[in-house]
Amino acid sequence: MSVQYKRLNSQKQQIRLLQLLPASGPKYARIPRCQLVETSLSEKQHYSALSYAWGKDERNRVIVVDNIPIRIPQNLYDALMTLRPTDDPVTLWVDYICINQKDRREKSWQVELIKDIYGQAKEVLAWLGEGDEKIDQTVDFLDSFGKSAMGCGFHKDAGVADTIWEKLASPSLLKFKGDQAKLAEMLCADLSRDNQEPAYATWFRRVSGLSSAANISKLIDLFRDISGWHSQDTLFPVAGMEELFERGYWERVWVLQEITVSSRTEFLCGSKRIPRARLSAALAAYVAFAKVLMGKQRTNDCANFTEYHQQITQKLFHARPTIMTNARRNYLEGRFPLIELLRLTCFGTVNPHSKAQNLEASDPRDKIFALLGLATDREELERKGVRPDYTKSVQDVYVLATAALLQQGHVSLLSYVQYPKVQGYLPSWVPDWSNPITETLQMARDSRVSSEYQFRVSGDPVQPPEAIVAHGFNLATTSFSLHGNVYDKVGEIGRLPPRTRSNGAPLSDTETLQWLAQWLIENLSLTYRTENGFSKFEQRLQAAARNSVGGTTFTGRSGAVSKLTQPQYDEAAFLLQYGIDNARGKPVESRIQDEARAFLARGDVQDKFKRMDKDALGLVEEMAAKSLGRVPFVTANGHLGLSRDNIQKGDCVTVFKGAQVPYLLRPESNGTYQLISEAHIDGIMDGEICQGMDFARISLV
Repeated sequence: MSVQYKRLNSQKQQIRLLQLLPASGPKYARIPRCQLVETSLSEKQHYSALSYAWGKDERNRVIVVDNIPIRIPQNLYDALMTLRPTDDPVTLWVDYICINQKDRREKSWQVELIKDIYGQAKEVLAWLGEGDEKIDQTVDFLDSFGKSAMGCGFHKDAGVADTIWEKLASPSLLKFKGDQAKLAEMLCADLSRDNQEPAYATWFRRVSGLSSAANISKLIDLFRDISGWHSQDTLFPVAGMEELFERGYWERVWVLQEITVSSRTEFLCGSKRIPRARLSAALAAYVAFAKVLMGKQRTNDCANFTEYHQQITQKLFHARPTIMTNARRNYLEGRFPLIELLRLTCFGTVNPHSKAQNLEASDPRDKIFALLGLATDREELERKGVRPDYTKSVQDVYVLATAALLQQGHVSLLSYVQYPKVQGYLPSWVPDWSNPITETLQMARDSRVSSEYQFRVSGDPVQPPEAIVAHGFNLATTSFSLHGNVYDKVGEIGRLPPRTRSNGAPLSDTETLQWLAQWLIENLSLTYRTENGFSKFEQRLQAAARNSVGGTTFTGRSGAVSKLTQPQYDEAAFLLQYGIDNARGKPVESRIQDEARAFLARGDVQDKFKRMDKDALGLVEEMAAKSLGRVPFVTANGHLGLSRDNIQKGDCVTVFKGAQVPYLLRPESNGTYQLISEAHIDGIMDGEICQGMDFARISLV
């Protein structure tokens, strides 16, 4: 049987609320009883909104609604049983029951009200699922530790706290035996020398209302509690945290809006509760400590690592819950246009050593619809037809959203076009937002999180690019055009015999090093397919090193993105020597081998190898990430290139006006093009060819 829904009035913004009744005798001991009540958002009702994951669509538990037994998912049943009162009814809003899920029109306009429904609730109850002894202990720890972390301002902004913790983790300060007041003085002196003390004082006053001089010891106490180098009684329960934060709740895209718009959110796990601010602070402190440990790893300062420290650097479960718990602060600061929300929620990974942060939806349209309530540009998008409408197909929703974003000037989203696409019949320039987007060659210029080195293949445009969208006889045939220049074509494409597919990565250290050495040598061999621009072997090797990582790498303890410099070129030379000495699979060509051995035998090169820390090769780590799903190639004009593995010989290297990176296009017989992939083209990424370049309209279909 099903609930007998009364029709709601959209003009009056009517909604239904669920009254969860107390248990009434043994007959209903395990069967929650409820009543539906129609009301309007304008009536300002007192209710709690439930945020939860539907889970698998198995309606295998029974509840009673308006005296009618209905079946609901197990996870919702567990939440209702936990929330069921002993005395007075509890008033809830629960999407599964309060929206007529079989009425697509009602569902569409009710979804538009989600922001107001959760925003007007007296509280949002975020149900994480049932607990057990380990999870209960984990939630208790996070609640207690989160309270201490809030005292240091972690719930507002980690700020420069990670800088202070990085200093505390240095070998000299780990050995420090003096009193804490003396240590605080030393840290203040260090920060003053680094010109960071004023910034720290401002940060601490902003997040805690206290001065840095009086309260720096709080950060010292917190660090010593969880460092594993001091007390052993208050360490992060890493295994329990991993189990808690890898639950399906954190993967659900609707959750982001539900817990963000509410001024009060509490997370429930079994009988345990923890406020959002405490959970956010605990997570932020965990992430700050993980960054400290990863920084020590990058500089090979990890001789004193224990199994605890290794666990933290390997258990990368914090991306999704960090996004969720920090979102309200960004939302209140107006940082959430739709393009930012998509970047935040759509990135996955093909790297077996990394965790995805993409959020999922059972209905692919919700990858857009679930974000619109948070989008600061929602009204502009609505004028372009982007609004919840479940009568539209997935393809129509994605085309409308992408067209609107391109018209805003976000050319960078063309880098999110990746294959294969799960959703069929999408124009080539429209990303499949339902499919996790893997790492692009560079974070977009207009992203607030990118303040590091930026590509600028088309120079520094004064105005954003002008995108023109031409609608066909249906949305699936919509074309899009930008000013661009077809500069070059793909020539020979590199081959990688050790791998059956480009995103298949061996996981043992020895196999990985051999594979990456071959990756570098394949890039190097492509420089011999052209006579352009290389007068010395060293130039070839440097070009191969740049191309093997897409032109940038992470450097220093902070992991900042930067162009390659001499230390990375030295690492490439060391990897080349390893590859030649341990050659497997495709033999190294004799000319390459002879020139390489002559270069590697030089005294200055060998001296660098002797001084090199062989256990901290950052370039190797970056090669492993950038090579997955990609292949190297050389262009007709002799440039080394790197792109996705779906490219073909003859694809056109194209520079779009206003774009950071070039793109590969495949010409159609009617003069239009298919968008294939973003690309790195060595020698043109900083605008070297854009002076005097002629741009003409290029249409993508």
